Amino acid sequence: MKKILFLTLALVFTFAVAKDIHFKGPDGKFEFWAKDGGVDMKPDGSGTFNLKGPATLKMGTESAFDMVIGGTASGKLSKGVTKKSPPIVDSFTANGGVQVSAKLTTRNTDLAGSSATYDGTAKGGTLNLSGPVTIHEKNLAKRTNLNISGLNAVATVNPYVPKGESPIKEATLEGDVTIDVKALLEPDDTEPKTLHATGSKAVYSRKTLPATITLTGDVVVTGQGELEATGIKKVVITLNEQGEMINSNFSSEGDGLTTTKVNNLSKKLAKKKKGGSPI
Repeated sequence: MKKILFLTLALVFTFAVAKDIHFKGPDGKFEFWAKDGGVDMKPDGSGTFNLKGPATLKMGTESAFDMVIGGTASGKLSKGVTKKSPPIVDSFTANGGVQVSAKLTTRNTDLAGSSATYDGTAKGGTLNLSGPVTIHEKNLAKRTNLNISGLNAVATVNPYVPKGESPIKEATLEGDVTIDVKALLEPDDTEPKTLHATGSKAVYSRKTLPATITLTGDVVVTGQGELEATGIKKVVITLNEQGEMINSNFSSEGDGLTTTKVNNLSKKLAKKKKGGSPI
């Protein structure tokens, strides 16, 4: 690994190398690795960075929030809330493939796109991704595997949340949206049940528990066996904190069927509504 050069020009400290760089902010809480690039830091903790990938950026203090960048990234930093706080990422632009990962004790969540822009504060920010965009969430007990894809996405993230809390709060995907779920629904299941749904908009939300994925816009649902349903206005999939599917609800202006999973035990509740076709 090349040595990092420490240069002082006026009141700006410059940390840069030709390739294979590794930078740590205060207490190692803001950190990145990159093939090439550098960071300009002022004594107050503000600055800018430019990276050439493959690069990995860790923005948080305790949260499991990592960002992998395949191409280039440039951004602005501001000083942390306290002297020992990490610099705050105010904004950045990244391209060449971007993936945000949240690795928790019971599940992993990946949000990926071809390029991204970010605007944030000490309380998190907004991540705009261009497509194709995907969300992949895997329950580590291997009971539920979720994939959502779309053409673009706007996500609310907070890299500065406490340890164990999800830093990916919400993401709205639009344009030819597809949801695929494989889940073990009963305690003794060995083969997962499948659910495939398409629409024009999906909202993945972990702002509160339980988490939900809401699909709308010309929804078509297929699944295990001969299940196929059209004319649906909305599909809501509910996940627990561990990332296991506990509920799926298909609704329309007509008859509907709600399939509820509570503690991995199945209950089917047929609900009558006005007009339409049963699911």
